[in-house]
Amino acid sequence: MSLFILFAGCESEPDSFVPTGKMKVDGFECCDGDKDLNKQLLKEINEVKGSVGKLQNFDVAYSLGWNDDVTGYLPNMGHHFVNWSTVDGTFDHRNPEAMLFVPDEDGNWEFVAVEYLVLRSESPDPPEGFTGDLDHWEVIGPFWALHLWIKLENPDGIFHHTNSRLP
Repeated sequence: MSLFILFAGCESEPDSFVPTGKMKVDGFECCDGDKDLNKQLLKEINEVKGSVGKLQNFDVAYSLGWNDDVTGYLPNMGHHFVNWSTVDGTFDHRNPEAMLFVPDEDGNWEFVAVEYLVLRSESPDPPEGFTGDLDHWEVIGPFWALHLWIKLENPDGIFHHTNSRLP
């Protein structure tokens, strides 16, 4: 299945999304002014970092099932490698369905972010997602989709769908 075609049919207005109340946490723009909320969100983000630690190596991720480059290179995003065995109707922040990689100047793959994909047929409403309301789920074809920029800092926010630091 090609997500490139699905991205062309995006039903939301992604460029209009600008998170409010951003602040720096662990080097990333995220969170709002609620200290307890920020603490829980940071805990969840750190759990993601821990769960995908070894998957940040392209060869490891590829060998473990994140091997379908469904988009090719998308500007301001990179390549989306999906593990189809993880795609279902649920959100588990520790188990992203896609890993985003970009080639460096030597042609090596560099990890930049994760993406969550939840089947809309299984979840007609956007998933609850992360603590708080800063994560913004988009409709992409049959999926709810959410990016989390845990490796490459995103000046527009850790949950923003694109990253202006990528060409």
